[in-house]
Amino acid sequence: MENSSTQCYIATLVRLLTVNAINAYSTSWVLYLSGGLDDSRLLLPAWISIASALTVCYHITQRKINVKKEIAASISVFSIASFTSMYALLLQLHLTREDAAVVPLAVMVKKTWTWVSRVVLDVLQPLVP
Repeated sequence: MENSSTQCYIATLVRLLTVNAINAYSTSWVLYLSGGLDDSRLLLPAWISIASALTVCYHITQRKINVKKEIAASISVFSIASFTSMYALLLQLHLTREDAAVVPLAVMVKKTWTWVSRVVLDVLQPLVP
């Protein structure tokens, strides 16, 4: 009996350490991609991204909890409204600031888009008379 409880504790510790390692790795990448490591003004969007990802993970893992339909519906509506307003406010802040910081994710997306559009144009060029 004692052996199985020890195995249970070890399994729980392994799961917690694994989740902690994944969370730390993901957080460091979100901070890098959002530019939060270089510019402290970008820590808020990084934090919001991390909190949103953790919220999604929580809801995915907690599907088996029995919650009344009315409460679940109101929470869903409130969550969607909160996310939409947060996104709109962050977009407005981003578009109206004068001294924009360099965000590595935006630079990567722009370079990828330029490369893809150049390749597509090169492929389609012989087809146009």
